[in-house]
Amino acid sequence: MKFNDPVKENKTASMIRAFLSYSTLLYAFATYGFILLVGVVFSSSDGGLISLLIWARNTALFLSVIIVVSFGISAFNSPWRMLWRRYPRLNRWLYPDLNGVWLGETRSNWPVIESTLKHATSEGAILADDLATIPLKSDPIAVQIKAHWFGMKLQVKTSATNGGGKADDVIASRNVRGRDFEISYIFEQSVPDPLPTDQDHHMGAATLDAKVAEETVLEGEYWNRRSWRKGLNAAGIMTLRRVSEKHVPAGFDLLSEAQRMAAESSET
Repeated sequence: MKFNDPVKENKTASMIRAFLSYSTLLYAFATYGFILLVGVVFSSSDGGLISLLIWARNTALFLSVIIVVSFGISAFNSPWRMLWRRYPRLNRWLYPDLNGVWLGETRSNWPVIESTLKHATSEGAILADDLATIPLKSDPIAVQIKAHWFGMKLQVKTSATNGGGKADDVIASRNVRGRDFEISYIFEQSVPDPLPTDQDHHMGAATLDAKVAEETVLEGEYWNRRSWRKGLNAAGIMTLRRVSEKHVPAGFDLLSEAQRMAAESSET
C-alpha cells in the first residue's frame, strides 16, 4: 500500500513513497548494490571478484523473493495477511487489511438530475427548494479489493447500469480528521447497454473513509463525469461492508457472488 499522511507531509516521506512505488526489479537491483558494497568493504582480497558478484546476486535475489512473497501478494494466506489476522491491532497501528469482497449501496442524486432535465425539456421550471426534497436513488453495489504493501486495486459491479468498473491506482492514507483511514481512487466504468442518458464508458472518482472497528465499514462520496456536457454527471454516497476476506475468482459475476456471500453469512 502507498501510505500517505497529509498531516505530516514532507519531502522525506514523499521520497520514500516514490521509492516504494517502483517495481520489484528495483528492489532486486538496490539490494544487489547494497550487498555488493558490503561485500567489497568487508571481504578479503583473495576471495575473487567473480565469486563476490555471484554471492551478491544470489543474496539479493533471495531477499527480493522473500520481500515480494511476504508483503507483495494479496492472497488470503500470504504471510502479511496471516500476521494481520493473528494481531488485529495492526489494522489500527499501520493500515487495515481491506482485502476481500464488499457489498453495499450507492445513494445518488440521479433523481434530482432527471427531474431537472424533465422540467427543462417539457414541464417548465422547478423550484430549487423542491429539488432538495427529492429522495436519493439507492442501488446495490459490490466492490472487490486486492491490496498488498506496494499497491491496491479495485473492481466494481453495480446494478444501476449493470456496468463494471475498475481502479488500478488507489491511494491509501490516514485522513486529516484524526486516526481514521481512507482510500481515494479514480475509476473507469463501462456500461454494456447504455440508455440515452448514459455513456458506454466514463470516468469517476471516490474518497471513502475506512472506519476500523469489529466490522470495518467503507463510506464516503463518489462522483462521475458521465454525459457531463449535458449536465447528467451524477454524485452520491457509497456505503460498503465486507462480506468475505477472500477474493472472487475471475469469470464470476461480482455482484451476484457478493450477495450470495452476504446471504450465507447471515444464515450462520
